[in-house]
Amino acid sequence: MEYSRFIDEINAGRIAKAVLCVQGYAHYKDIVFSCNPCHFSPYGVEIFVRPVADGTENMVFYHRYDETSPLVRIKGRGQLTLKQIWQEVSVKEIVYHEPLPVEIGTPAIDLVIGNIDYSYEWPAVLDVPLSRQLSIHGDLRIEISGQLYLEQTICPIELCVQYKEWATQLRRGRALDFVYVSAQKPQEEPLFSFKKCEESWRITSPCELFQASQLFSFAQIDEAFRGLLRQLEDGAREHG
Repeated sequence: MEYSRFIDEINAGRIAKAVLCVQGYAHYKDIVFSCNPCHFSPYGVEIFVRPVADGTENMVFYHRYDETSPLVRIKGRGQLTLKQIWQEVSVKEIVYHEPLPVEIGTPAIDLVIGNIDYSYEWPAVLDVPLSRQLSIHGDLRIEISGQLYLEQTICPIELCVQYKEWATQLRRGRALDFVYVSAQKPQEEPLFSFKKCEESWRITSPCELFQASQLFSFAQIDEAFRGLLRQLEDGAREHG
């Protein structure tokens, strides 16, 4: 496996567990990477790294693996990153997370952002004050099965923070509707909502281009927001 592919799959949360070995160094015969959904944020993964069995060199990363962080300490060579030693690494085991089942004919929902000023740091921007959230604008497109459902200028960081709070409550067993109302226009109707319908949700909006009858699972909604966050993160990295 190429280094870039390994990093991409770790950051995307596709790998549940990976065991690596640095050839010729018994101290690093079982470097374990464990990836799980981030417990305090629905926006990424928690990456736990155990370089040695006794746990004395453990590391944890949130959202993505820090490629500049030293992974091993080798006598005479000092501290080295995973990339620096990749040619000496053997992949002993990789276990992938099982993909969420998708029923045939299940409608897809996508959130696409454009025309945004990427003058922010990622992921720190998710924790900035509301005034800063409201200063970042972008054009949001919501597409259902490839058909444009909604297109509006919004504050995407504000939207993501509101979604984070809703997803956290939902994971705690509080089945609430998701309602996006911007603090810039608190008196107006919600730009869009996901209304609870038994075990699924239906999207509604006063600005919709057509009435959507499809029902979405939380997994589908969560994946749509993860996609939006990947766009915001990638944009920040490209323009940083």
